[in-house]
Amino acid sequence: MASLRKIQTLWRAGHERADAPAALFQSLFVFDGVLGSSNTSDDSEKLFRSVQAEAADATGPAYDDYPLIVSFHIRNNILNGKLRAKLPQEQVDSLGQSLNAALDHILHALDVPVVDTKYLNPANNTPPPETKSDPTEPDMNGLTSTADAALKLVDTVLGTRRGRKKVGYSTRLISVGLDSILAIRLSKLLKQQLSLSVSVFEIMKGASVRDIITRPASSRRPTINGTQHQPEPLREGLKSAISKTLGQPEHLIKSIVSVLPGQRSHLELWLHNGKRFFEAPWAYRLPDTFDQEQLAACWSELVKAHDVLRTTFATGTTSMELYQVTLSEDWSARSRFISLDDASKTVEELIAEHVSQENAKASDLKEPPVRLSFLEAADGKAVVLRLHHALYDAWSIKMIEQDLDDLLNGGKIQEARQSLEQVIQSIREIRQPDAEKAYWRRHLSGAQETVLGHNAEHTVLSAHDPQFKTSSNIAPQNSTKSLLQKSSSEVSAALILSYARTLRHFTQRTKPTFGLNHASRSLSSPDGMQTLDLTSASIPTLSVTPFSIDLESSTEDLLGFIQDHLAQLNCFSQADGVRKLGPKFNSHLNIIHRRDHAASQNGSSTDRPKALERYRLPETLASEYFTATKPSSTVSTIDGLDTAYLSKYHFFFNVIIGENGSLTVSASGNKSLFDGDSAKVAPLVDYFLAELSKVSAREG
Repeated sequence: MASLRKIQTLWRAGHERADAPAALFQSLFVFDGVLGSSNTSDDSEKLFRSVQAEAADATGPAYDDYPLIVSFHIRNNILNGKLRAKLPQEQVDSLGQSLNAALDHILHALDVPVVDTKYLNPANNTPPPETKSDPTEPDMNGLTSTADAALKLVDTVLGTRRGRKKVGYSTRLISVGLDSILAIRLSKLLKQQLSLSVSVFEIMKGASVRDIITRPASSRRPTINGTQHQPEPLREGLKSAISKTLGQPEHLIKSIVSVLPGQRSHLELWLHNGKRFFEAPWAYRLPDTFDQEQLAACWSELVKAHDVLRTTFATGTTSMELYQVTLSEDWSARSRFISLDDASKTVEELIAEHVSQENAKASDLKEPPVRLSFLEAADGKAVVLRLHHALYDAWSIKMIEQDLDDLLNGGKIQEARQSLEQVIQSIREIRQPDAEKAYWRRHLSGAQETVLGHNAEHTVLSAHDPQFKTSSNIAPQNSTKSLLQKSSSEVSAALILSYARTLRHFTQRTKPTFGLNHASRSLSSPDGMQTLDLTSASIPTLSVTPFSIDLESSTEDLLGFIQDHLAQLNCFSQADGVRKLGPKFNSHLNIIHRRDHAASQNGSSTDRPKALERYRLPETLASEYFTATKPSSTVSTIDGLDTAYLSKYHFFFNVIIGENGSLTVSASGNKSLFDGDSAKVAPLVDYFLAELSKVSAREG
């Protein structure tokens, strides 16, 4: 698989193969080797059979980005195969028959054998001896209950594949029918339910339950190429200096690490805009049974469990040094919790009043920029959560929300969250700065400066000017409706192309440049040899990178180019200083797919009643945060950060795709844009929708 990833990376990085189909290497082929004999009978005569039924209870393979997965294995000297595809069942059956026919041709229709058999040694078909299992084996070092729980998960994952084979503590898991896809599932379940981190590679290398359970604790820490993560070395005196900046004692500082590029982008824009727009409220209704003390206790437990909720930011000695500082679990979060009681107001009135008042408060970052408010009104109760957007993305906020809900329901947080320092170090160790720089220089080589809404005759005062925000629900045309039901990567490519063509129309740039928000819970090294699974890490991987596209090609070619670039972002999105490698731009595209399964992915039960009920603010109140909030004069710990290279004013274009295929478009920005007439945004949205319709119909 590492070889396949490297081939994919090299192929996509090349420009001489412009005629290659866009879907090339969009499939995953896995060969699991010879699994030995088995007494299980295969009731299917097809080589390729649907795995939909047996995977119904799965948490899902980690390779959902691949629309097609084919897996092979040999058992009892018979080649077996599985086909998993994001296609209608008829197409899956047809594709399976085609693959079967192709294989028959290779095996039987060639005059010359593919393999010269005289160089092969006959395989020993004797079944491997069964491993005897004794649940009371003495060398489990008191971990028998954990080992039994792990065996139970193995049984769950294997299902009927195990047949009559017994699986004991010392049984090599690959010898009882565990293929790579099932190993991915098992790895996830072990992490979710038992907090055991074991890689798919270790399982497929021949690990047993005993190996997994009895490993030294130190060996369970994430490693890259077998090297244990070491904390990032700190410059002498840095901890002392940051301690003074924050006004926190040194013993409360758990770690100091560099920020991720996406965090830097958010903090730069926050500072650039007068410390506004990046601490938006999240409101939830609560059952009347909860009181202030319960909420305060749950809040304290939540903050202890999540490093990001104990993290703030500070600059170093230069304007480029930016660190995230995590305080220890001993730090008291009670200072970031308030309770309000007003029996004269309804809960909606109290939420509206509290949110409006809090909108004006900007964090100074001397403490973690997180706040939880408990509201008691005449007809109900609610909580309002605020945390700086540099601390969360769409995935991690759901994890925080789910853990708070678990605590409110009287339970415990189901999964131990990884240390922020460890995760940052893991990301750092798979990065290859030279390859990152080469990729971005190539991508931005023809990029043009693209400033939307600029008029040289119109005076722009500063980024601290008032802002506008518009939002509208769109009724998509039939062709667009059909597009929105496709895979997220196809939808995103079409939306990006439509936005780029819209920029061309309004800026006369044939190679427009704009910022693209992107987040992935799976990051790979540039050479494709190493991959990080961050699905259980409550850290924001959201990045803001420049996207440039030459619009002179056909629609199909451009969609292929965009999809290739989106795939490459898993390798290159965490590069430092990318924005400074290209021209200036002032518009940003953010695509949100409301199909988040973070809760189910993290093993929570959808049947359990939820204590938190999301309360979406009325549009007028939600917009006020962007239109009525004035710049703050609060002195923060990052005021020395360099933002001079940013455009004076920015335009944010958000597209939200609902699970039912609905489409919402919102835009916000500086009122100095478009000659001070925000009504001019409406034609831009209309043009974007017209281009989206053309792309959906494959015109242009």
